[in-house]
Amino acid sequence: MAKDESTARDLETGTPEMPAGPALQQVKKTRVSEDVLLQLAQKIVAREYAVGQKLPPERDLAVAFGVTRASLREALRQLENMGLVSVRQGDGIRVEDYQTNASMDFVKFMFRTGVGIDVNFLVSVEEMRRLLAMKLLELAAERDDESLARLQNVADNYPETITPELQAGVWDFQFFHELALATRNQFFVYMLNTIKDVFRQMRLLYSQVEDSPAETKEIYQQIVAVLKMHDPEKAIAIGEERMDRYASLFKGFIKATGNEER
Repeated sequence: MAKDESTARDLETGTPEMPAGPALQQVKKTRVSEDVLLQLAQKIVAREYAVGQKLPPERDLAVAFGVTRASLREALRQLENMGLVSVRQGDGIRVEDYQTNASMDFVKFMFRTGVGIDVNFLVSVEEMRRLLAMKLLELAAERDDESLARLQNVADNYPETITPELQAGVWDFQFFHELALATRNQFFVYMLNTIKDVFRQMRLLYSQVEDSPAETKEIYQQIVAVLKMHDPEKAIAIGEERMDRYASLFKGFIKATGNEER
């Protein structure tokens, strides 16, 4: 162990020879594993490493990055959790097809770094958001009154002007979180908690196309009123009208920025 640690320290300060394959850059020691993770993820998403390709051994990768093997392993662990690589004893590190194997950990990484985000992905997020919202409205209208009181409080206190918390998605997430609690479906609550960061990041995009905060507040209040009437069809109708408007504005925004769906 001591010998391995000594070798790791030597690697940290040396300027080793790069292995064959895509060029790698030595990283800053202040956030070593994150920089390693970012470089490898970028190359995997860009297909510089092909699906099924075996990456260089850990020792060679550590030399190429100029980091300890402990830092490298932390980055590889995160890549594996995201579904970008598989690490198997005796088989090494192989690249996975992220488009079929990636997890929500990768989605959160995408929004944090921008790696892998394109128009098609943003459209798919919008589709998922719509489906989730409709089901939450349906179930909440059928099931719970106690949570609807908290939902009413969120709607009534929703800002009528743009605030930092509003732009950060805090208010919208709180509304949907209370809506999920009202369904009494624990899986929906857990799922919403899992995509909390994604939800908030999308708020920055929606703020480019949505109505004024005052209009959003009014719509949220309308939704709560209908939920209290236990009318799922009317709740879904209000939600669909809102989402249709979002979809139209969203597509217009994409076109205006020079991007098109593939």
